[in-house]
Amino acid sequence: MKKSAALFVYVWPEPRSSAAGIRTHELARILQSEGYEVQAYSGCAANEAMAEWEALGVKCHLAPSNDSAVEGLLAAQDPGLVIYDRFVMEEHFGWRLRARWPGALHLIDTQDIHAIRRARERMLKRGAAPHELKSPSEEDLGEDLLRELASLHRADACLVVSSFEKEWLIGQGYDARRVHHLPFSADPAAGNPSYSERTGFCMLGNFRHAPNLDSVNFLVREIWPALREKIPQAALFLYGAYPPAQVSCLDGKKGIRVPGPVVDHRRALQKHRVLLAPLRFGAGIKGKVLEAWACGTAVAGTPIAFEGLSPEQGVGLGDEFLARAFALHENEEDFISATRQGKSILETSFTGEAVRASLMGFLARAFHERLAFRGQLTGRMLRLQQNNATKYFSLWIEAKNKKGPTG
Repeated sequence: MKKSAALFVYVWPEPRSSAAGIRTHELARILQSEGYEVQAYSGCAANEAMAEWEALGVKCHLAPSNDSAVEGLLAAQDPGLVIYDRFVMEEHFGWRLRARWPGALHLIDTQDIHAIRRARERMLKRGAAPHELKSPSEEDLGEDLLRELASLHRADACLVVSSFEKEWLIGQGYDARRVHHLPFSADPAAGNPSYSERTGFCMLGNFRHAPNLDSVNFLVREIWPALREKIPQAALFLYGAYPPAQVSCLDGKKGIRVPGPVVDHRRALQKHRVLLAPLRFGAGIKGKVLEAWACGTAVAGTPIAFEGLSPEQGVGLGDEFLARAFALHENEEDFISATRQGKSILETSFTGEAVRASLMGFLARAFHERLAFRGQLTGRMLRLQQNNATKYFSLWIEAKNKKGPTG
């Protein structure tokens, strides 16, 4: 009998728009290569991203979260593995799926720890110093922490992309056996252009992701004018999906170009000497950094940009960042040293084969231990209390929707 996996995704993944989309596609691709039939479910409407995934052999289903009609769809399947794309999908579907598929391994792919990212954003807005952002307090984390940890405890296990976040979760009392560090993969490209064949700077990221938009605004306002004064001939290219008007209007001004979304981001990165990543908050690991390294592009970034990858490479914003960006662009030795280091890091820990082997090894162990994980007291209490609350709230929403606005 063919193995089956069910992925519940918040939106249909867009690998050309975000690292999150690349990640979800990679998980499905690994499972397919290991003989799994992969089924994907989302409450989002059918769109081009869904069609592209189906073309890759993933069977996609429209599955509203607050509608019992989805039971008929689920009844036809019996997967051995259920993956929730971020904790919110466990909140939406976990109670229903655990009852429907009790024998499966239920796993949350966190993408990043949302509570950390949101806390850091709040801390930045209230004027916290950069070094304070690494370890938010419980007060800064607030209810986001409780909500996310509750979801992780209800599931059997979880995946995190950052080694920092694995240790952080363990520090919050989460069982080390139930959290697995599984980063994105990024195999180095062949035939990357040399230093002399490149020019200028770039940024890459989905502009709907708050840390990316904040970093662009900060760069354009605080860093780029001084950097352009030092290197007048250099240009800055802003690549990424969904640029808002405030970014698009920069195109053609003060050495800035805004191509927006690109079909082949690696080809775009290979044109430039330096990727700028002046991220002031965020969580997880940065796909843009991995992809820059894979393309032989040097990276000037903050500690947040390099978190979980190579923290010692991060530099503070201001004069330190400006000096690093200038040196990587103007000094060939600095450029070569940085790109060689990046390639070495990829080849050590981030190859596609390393990620595949790591995932499959963890799945085998976690499936064997899933009943022991479920027996832990915290998870049992949360599944009884909070999970039932989620269940009946969902049923209430369904009943309310059936009544209509005047019911």
